[in-house]
Amino acid sequence: MDFKTNYRFLQLLAIILGAISFTGCKNDKLEKEGVPPAPVAAFEMKPVERKGLFIALRDGRSILFIDKSKFEGISLNDVKVTTPTTVIKTNTEKVGVAVMNENLFYTEITNNRLCRVVINGFRVNNPIEFVNKSSISGNNTSTLWSIEGSTQSFYITQPTVTMSFEKPGSYTVRLATSDKYGQAGKSAVSTTMQIDSLEVQTVMSIPSRPRIIAIANGFMYIAASSQPGRGIIYRGSADGGSITPFINFTMQITGLAVDVSRNKIYWTVNTERNVQLEAAGIYVADLPNGANPRLLIGGQDCDAVAVNPTNGDVYFGDYQTRSIKRVKSDGTSLQTIVSNLPNASVLGLYVDAETNRLYFSETSGTVNIVDISPSATFPIPFNRTILLASNLNNPRGIFMRK
Repeated sequence: MDFKTNYRFLQLLAIILGAISFTGCKNDKLEKEGVPPAPVAAFEMKPVERKGLFIALRDGRSILFIDKSKFEGISLNDVKVTTPTTVIKTNTEKVGVAVMNENLFYTEITNNRLCRVVINGFRVNNPIEFVNKSSISGNNTSTLWSIEGSTQSFYITQPTVTMSFEKPGSYTVRLATSDKYGQAGKSAVSTTMQIDSLEVQTVMSIPSRPRIIAIANGFMYIAASSQPGRGIIYRGSADGGSITPFINFTMQITGLAVDVSRNKIYWTVNTERNVQLEAAGIYVADLPNGANPRLLIGGQDCDAVAVNPTNGDVYFGDYQTRSIKRVKSDGTSLQTIVSNLPNASVLGLYVDAETNRLYFSETSGTVNIVDISPSATFPIPFNRTILLASNLNNPRGIFMRK
């Protein structure tokens, strides 16, 4: 936006402070009333730690984010569809997503690589909180923020402001305040802030088309297509470097999950990519070495898969029945959790054991929440799940950062 910075700031400052031209006339009366000293403006700036749901869009070529505060405690009665914010957008298809510490990982199937973006600090699209720390006595105070750069400028009158910046560059941040008596005093302060670009780093190259990511105990597990009709799971350090084949499989893999508590890794197969229904199902192997690979439950046309870390229950999408199902870690107690999905494929699953909620994405472009607490009655029809976001372009992977 094109602003005459100083002139515009002074205009708004005069409005917010009121009739500041005769503040001197007020001071005699204020002194007699024992009014406290005039305010001294001060503020701090700090990056906001992203906690919430990350979504990888294959066709949308983006990683999106929904802040946790927007869906914590929501119910079927009060939920409103949320518009995700963009973390990063490039010209490549993104399929898997995961977060570890301050690093966002995602797979690019067109470039055959695993990428990493640092999402903390003063960076593009990372929310920054501006906190008013002024020494003002009493209520009814006035605040004016002026945040101005060469490409973006903002004028805001809220005491505390959280915003993100779409473009890198240098921004001048000013804060002006007055107390309830109209005293301006030492009420303006400014500083310069630098917003850096998001730097995409290649963590490792994948020999074949990488799809799903799972992180456990410092390792990155990546399911890929080694050749038509065949799948492979690679493993490498999350710090980067080389990867090695971990599990070779005779069919393409559609889902991947790790149960750290029980030292198991799960992967799924469906008939969309493998023609034999008897081969479809959930497979499991033992960690840390991938020993004893075996079929946990067959005859299920599986896509995405996720594990409840508390009790070991395995959740998966069933392509044929257009549903989400659950099974115990020993392959027993098969149960339908969500029925009547509008489309066949469940593209992403995440279990939040702390809140007893299951998050899922599916091919019609929605992200939804379903209650999986012990008191819930199953199956739950799709139209009775909580709609969190819609109209997304092929949301292939979801991950919760708590």
